[in-house]
Amino acid sequence: MEDGKAPDLAPELQQAYRLLFALWERLQQTILKGHILVRCYANGLPFGSEGTVHTDSSSRRSFTTVYYSHESWNANWGGETVLLNQDAMDVVAAIYPKPNRAAMFQGTIPHVARGVSRICPVARITLMFKSEIAQ
Repeated sequence: MEDGKAPDLAPELQQAYRLLFALWERLQQTILKGHILVRCYANGLPFGSEGTVHTDSSSRRSFTTVYYSHESWNANWGGETVLLNQDAMDVVAAIYPKPNRAAMFQGTIPHVARGVSRICPVARITLMFKSEIAQ
């Protein structure tokens, strides 16, 4: 990272994963207008796996966009993304993992992926787009 700027990884994503790049382009034309891509990866959360409270960045220019890529979901399966206040002592929002939903939040917000129920027959699969506001 030269002079404090994160490299834009969109060209690498375009070359290696065209389908993911198409989703990134759509996000960049809408909720992430003016952002550059810093990281992109998938997470899988099957029954028995638990997330931990964390932040993704200490920079207020950084954002996390979670895309819920599964085809169907049931409220009894759990798997919400929970956002907490800055001292992680209270829940401020919960994002239901509705199929084809994208949720964006500042990377400095403490959050956790809640585990899925034992009755859930599928893994909770998310695509993560970490971005920064371009300077």
